[in-house]
Amino acid sequence: MNKRIYILPNLFTTASIVTGFYSILAAVRENFILAGWFVVLAVVFDSLDGAVARLTHSQSAFGMEYDSLSDLVSFGVAPAFISYMWYLRYLDEVGLFLCIAYLLTGALRLARFNVQSKRISFVGLPIPAAAMMVVSTMFITIKFNIHAGSFFVVLFILVSFLMISNVRYKGLKHINLNGFKWWKSLSLVPVFIFFLWKPYFVLFLLSVVYIFSGPVECMVKVSKRRFLGRREDGKQKDNNI
Repeated sequence: MNKRIYILPNLFTTASIVTGFYSILAAVRENFILAGWFVVLAVVFDSLDGAVARLTHSQSAFGMEYDSLSDLVSFGVAPAFISYMWYLRYLDEVGLFLCIAYLLTGALRLARFNVQSKRISFVGLPIPAAAMMVVSTMFITIKFNIHAGSFFVVLFILVSFLMISNVRYKGLKHINLNGFKWWKSLSLVPVFIFFLWKPYFVLFLLSVVYIFSGPVECMVKVSKRRFLGRREDGKQKDNNI
């Protein structure tokens, strides 16, 4: 294999780590909007590394482990630190505990993913989605001057719990680009235009939709099983009459 092709996806992973580090530096300077955008940029790089690796057939065990370390920095340490510097530090020990809980649940989520055999769907909320939910909520709160401290705390606890839950999520990162038709991307044009117009709102809305897609799909499946079970019981009773 061409070494340049092998290195290419790891360059995107490296870029994700670097942007995660810059988000921490921005948070130290209390430039929270810039810090949040660095996390968003890290999500973009994180999405590209896997896509490029599959497109060039350069997946490797090293790349997988490197990607997990990158995720822990950019989507674990960085969002926890940003959240602490922005709001949670004013809650004293409670805020510190919440940040540590988020970081630990994120690390556990990554460890579980590394030993997961089938990766078409994710068990537990992916840590990049958790990070996006955290920073997009911060964006909305700052930009629209909303006093949503209690809401942010509840949301912070929710994403921490979902990362270690058994709720399944669609693996958007593992979409195969081979054979992708260009015309399919036309459906994303309105979303992109809306993003340019209202970027903070779009990021928040997409994060909310993805966060709750897992629990909603889980509830639908449970309801469907119960309905089918009752129907089978009804058929058996009719046969016994």
